[in-house]
Amino acid sequence: MKSLKQLQEERAAKVQASQALITLAETEKREFTDAENTTFDTTAAEIRALDGEIERAKTREEIRAIHAGQGAPVAGGGASEREHRDFSNYSLTRALNALANGRPLDGLEGEMHQEGQRQLREAGAQGGGNLAIPQMVLQSSLSQRSMTATGQTTNPGDQGGLAIQTNVGGFIERLRAKLVLGGMGTTQLDGLVGNVTFPKFIPNDNAAEKGENATANSSSPTVSSVSMAPRRLPVSTTVSRQLLLQTSASVDAMLQDDLAFQLAQAIDLSGINKILNTAGIGSVVGGTNGGAPTWKNIVDLETAVSALNADMGNLGYLTNVKVRGILKQTAKMGNTTAQPIWEGDNTLNGYRTGVSTQVPSNLTKGTANAIASAIIFGNFRDLVQGQWGGMEFLVNPYAGDQEGLIRINAWTFFDDMVRRAESFAAMKDALTA
Repeated sequence: MKSLKQLQEERAAKVQASQALITLAETEKREFTDAENTTFDTTAAEIRALDGEIERAKTREEIRAIHAGQGAPVAGGGASEREHRDFSNYSLTRALNALANGRPLDGLEGEMHQEGQRQLREAGAQGGGNLAIPQMVLQSSLSQRSMTATGQTTNPGDQGGLAIQTNVGGFIERLRAKLVLGGMGTTQLDGLVGNVTFPKFIPNDNAAEKGENATANSSSPTVSSVSMAPRRLPVSTTVSRQLLLQTSASVDAMLQDDLAFQLAQAIDLSGINKILNTAGIGSVVGGTNGGAPTWKNIVDLETAVSALNADMGNLGYLTNVKVRGILKQTAKMGNTTAQPIWEGDNTLNGYRTGVSTQVPSNLTKGTANAIASAIIFGNFRDLVQGQWGGMEFLVNPYAGDQEGLIRINAWTFFDDMVRRAESFAAMKDALTA
């Protein structure tokens, strides 16, 4: 009998093989051949069959866990109905408070810790923490709670001091850079196991008209690959023991969401930089020393992608607030009615837009030293972002023992990649002042 992990890996391999067929057909701009249709249909049927086997394997694991008195762990990122009901009762502060005071984790927190450890162990990404939160808990939390936080400063009362009162209102939200890549339609992979390799077809189109008896040109597509491997992304914060004693839901949300959002923000930034630093993406230049973005620049970005037959998928523009501001004040064409480049429905050249202060505005071009901004256009589906397991914590109750402070280290494992450089173009010297 195959284990759950073996079944999941087998399914992942078949999904990858199916995607390879799709990628080849899209690259060559054609429909499947009869042989490819047969292979695709057969693989799809095998994937559906594996789905049934995986569900049965999950049930077997739950029954084993219940029989062993351990509760019902969740396998492969799916959650039982009982766990869906219980997520609202999960308390990070309760778990942190237990660890800070040398008590073992129990209840839902202990159960989810075991599940988080299992996810990380299967992903090959354990980091030696003493608390793990699986992805199902994080996703449930981030979809239901507002992103709120407080940070450590030298001001009296922060780190929970101002929250020690009879009635605690909602925390004042930290001003943050917007997370934009998910909304741009990037490919999100979670629950990854080990390193992940994607086959990449490199076409060699060589068809040409020949005489009746002339030898046909040879066309032999080659296959390369791109890989993703888990990269550790850590963050650290310090809280007071008084804060951990609170039972307020807003305190619990603050701690969990603040750490999770910081990691998500870093993952978003990594993806933006991955596009900008990928060799071979299209380039639109404002000038030797940069230049104010024009309507021509915006259209040229689209053209650079379209010229390579990559104008498909989740197309859109991504830039920062400074560029948006200047485009709202710049007319499209000098000889027509003054219609701004940035349109009133927050589209650009008819495409969706993403705006975040994480898109760099400190690039250098010639004499424009650390003041140039970036504008990206492309198929954001070809930016792949992956995550291994959920979040792992190491609670250190001794870091600030004299001040009554507890150090919390948190981390996750992620990676990102651009599937095709042709899918993106960037202007890296847009001046906004």
